Amino acid sequence: MFNRRVTLNRPKDIDKLLAEHAQHLDKLLWYVEVKWPCNRTTSGRAQLLAASHPGKWIPMIWVGADPTVSRAYAELLLAFFKASNQGQGFEFGLGLIDVGKVADYSATYEWGAVEWDCVCKLCGGVFRSTNSGACRCAGCIQAARREPRRKNYVSQTENRVCLVESSGAA
Repeated sequence: MFNRRVTLNRPKDIDKLLAEHAQHLDKLLWYVEVKWPCNRTTSGRAQLLAASHPGKWIPMIWVGADPTVSRAYAELLLAFFKASNQGQGFEFGLGLIDVGKVADYSATYEWGAVEWDCVCKLCGGVFRSTNSGACRCAGCIQAARREPRRKNYVSQTENRVCLVESSGAA
C-alpha cells in the first residue's frame, strides 16, 4: 500500500499536491488508486491500494513538465480501470507518488511505453513494436512500397535481408 489514507483524492486535492510540488514535478508519477470496500477485505475495513494491471503490475505515468498533459493520460488510465471493473463495488481515483517511494516496489511499469518483440512473417527478422499484432518489419514494408509490382524479390535494409511478396499484379 502506498499510503495510510482510506479516502480517494479529490480533484482539488490533486491540484493542491501539484502546487506544493511544482519545483520538482519531474520526480512525481501518476497512478490509479482503488478503494476496496470493507466487505471485500480480510480486515473488514475499507482499504486504499494502487490499482494494478496485469496481475500485480502497477501502471505509472510521469507527471513531467506539463501536469495538464500527463493528467489527461492518467485520466484515460483511470477510465480504463473504471470501465473494466463496473459493478464490482470498487471506487477509483488518481494519485500522485514520489519516484523515491516507487523504487521500493518492483512490480511497476511506465504505462503507454509497452513494446513487444515481433517476428516479421516475411523475412523472419525480429523487431520491436507497440502493436503486439505487427506482422511485417519496417524494412519489408518499405521494400513493398518501393517495388509494388514485383511478385517476389529480396531487399536489403538496415543490415537485414528481406524476402518480400507483393500483392500487386506482376
